[in-house]
Amino acid sequence: MNLLVNLNLNRRNRRKNNETGSKISPIPTYDFDEISAEDSHEILRTPPYHPELQPIETCWAVVKNEISRTFDFTMANLLNQLDDAFAGVTAKTCAGLTKKVREVEDRFWKEDAVLYGYN
Repeated sequence: MNLLVNLNLNRRNRRKNNETGSKISPIPTYDFDEISAEDSHEILRTPPYHPELQPIETCWAVVKNEISRTFDFTMANLLNQLDDAFAGVTAKTCAGLTKKVREVEDRFWKEDAVLYGYN
């Protein structure tokens, strides 16, 4: 969140009216949404609590596993190991993670089609 504050990209709450015109809970929007819309892009968000759709979760696992192999519970050792651990997240790693997420998404779409009778 500090990054967003430092970049002056803050979350804003906007209210939407329901059918009767009364206010419902605010829908969060971000400056990122507006900036991307200016260039005809849209920010797509994954559902919360689905780490299998969040490639960053696996990236962190790669980093944590690399550090845990030789970690001696000192801050100095941690700082020394971070560069090597992050170096383990290569372009090939990221491509593999993206492929895996797409496979999971495809599986979810197929399961939804069966569940809702779209096949």
